[in-house]
Amino acid sequence: MKILYISQYYFPYEKGGAEVSLRTLAENMASRHNVAVFTIDPSKNSEDLANGVLVIRRYIPQFSDFLFEGIEKKGKKNSLKVRFSTIYASSHRDLMVMLKEVVDKLNPGIIHLNNVVGFPLGKIYDLARYKGIKVVQSIRDNFLLGITSTGKKIPFWYSYINSVISKADVVHFPSNTVMEKFGSQIKTEKVHIPNTTGVDFEEKKWRDLIDIKNNDQVKKIAYVGVLERHKGVHLLSEWFEDIYEVLNANVELTFVGDGTLKDYLERQLRRFIEDGIVKITGWLPKNEVDSIMQKSHFLILPSQWEEMFGRVLIEGFYNGCLPVGSTWGAIPEVIGDHSLIFKDKDEFIEIFREFSESDKWHKKMSDLKEHMLQFSLSNHSRKFEQLYKNLFTQK
Repeated sequence: MKILYISQYYFPYEKGGAEVSLRTLAENMASRHNVAVFTIDPSKNSEDLANGVLVIRRYIPQFSDFLFEGIEKKGKKNSLKVRFSTIYASSHRDLMVMLKEVVDKLNPGIIHLNNVVGFPLGKIYDLARYKGIKVVQSIRDNFLLGITSTGKKIPFWYSYINSVISKADVVHFPSNTVMEKFGSQIKTEKVHIPNTTGVDFEEKKWRDLIDIKNNDQVKKIAYVGVLERHKGVHLLSEWFEDIYEVLNANVELTFVGDGTLKDYLERQLRRFIEDGIVKITGWLPKNEVDSIMQKSHFLILPSQWEEMFGRVLIEGFYNGCLPVGSTWGAIPEVIGDHSLIFKDKDEFIEIFREFSESDKWHKKMSDLKEHMLQFSLSNHSRKFEQLYKNLFTQK
């Protein structure tokens, strides 16, 4: 099969889990199929082969500036601009000319769109339909759901964007929870295929990790992600003193990442940072992040917004961490165990009170294993490959 992925960003320009998920899928598919990615570049046109994937980067002055500079600006005015850019933008003409050239050259059987803020979706779907190409649209953020970060439907935009993406052949959700909660107005076929860590589960390595950590007296907690309010890191800092007391000072906390709340965290946790109990590392290479997880007992995702998935929870578990998360979005579905989910401070503290006991921690890790196997790379790839084959054979 020939598969063309379309995304606003592609490695090394990864803004979050959505881009990581796309790269993982594209590289894995490239081992068996002809795979290309069409993406936007901040400064130049290029075509390179990266891990078997043909990466086609295009520079479109206004669009590139919008994606790499303007899209991060906060405020209602910019939010309206971001949504309007999907309906109309002067850069659409240049983008469609470039995309049509790529489609004509590659002649893919499948076009799979990932995060596509500012892309003229209707025109892309029409181009694919004219060429007889099947379209898969992934929903990896709340932009394409027409909702705010807290799940409120945005007037006009909710109905409009749902009507547009209903023209795709298949709409993919990484979370069944999100699909059922927000996908009711999508009229085309919907499928649930969860994200993956990008690796297969290694039983012996994992078992060795949890057996070693089970004997540690000091319990280590890790958070990996942006240091922003919507991720709930302020709650983790505000509640840490209570955790410290509950665990009789036998606890350490590491924040891996950066963001606007870094200064707040440093002020809030100053005495713990000075004592070496809390660390804020900034962004780290993946192998260093894995190393921190492999030394940690808990991986926390305290989000306060509608998480589309939460792949860091799976990465933590595969590295020997017990995943703990809030009630928001797909987090409970990904963790798969209600006893590890919290809605307030009391429930959060109770989780650590109970599962910091070594025997309970070790048993809970073992109990979760079967659930977590569904997120392996081979399982993820097999489901997408079957989806593509089913579409490819349809007339």
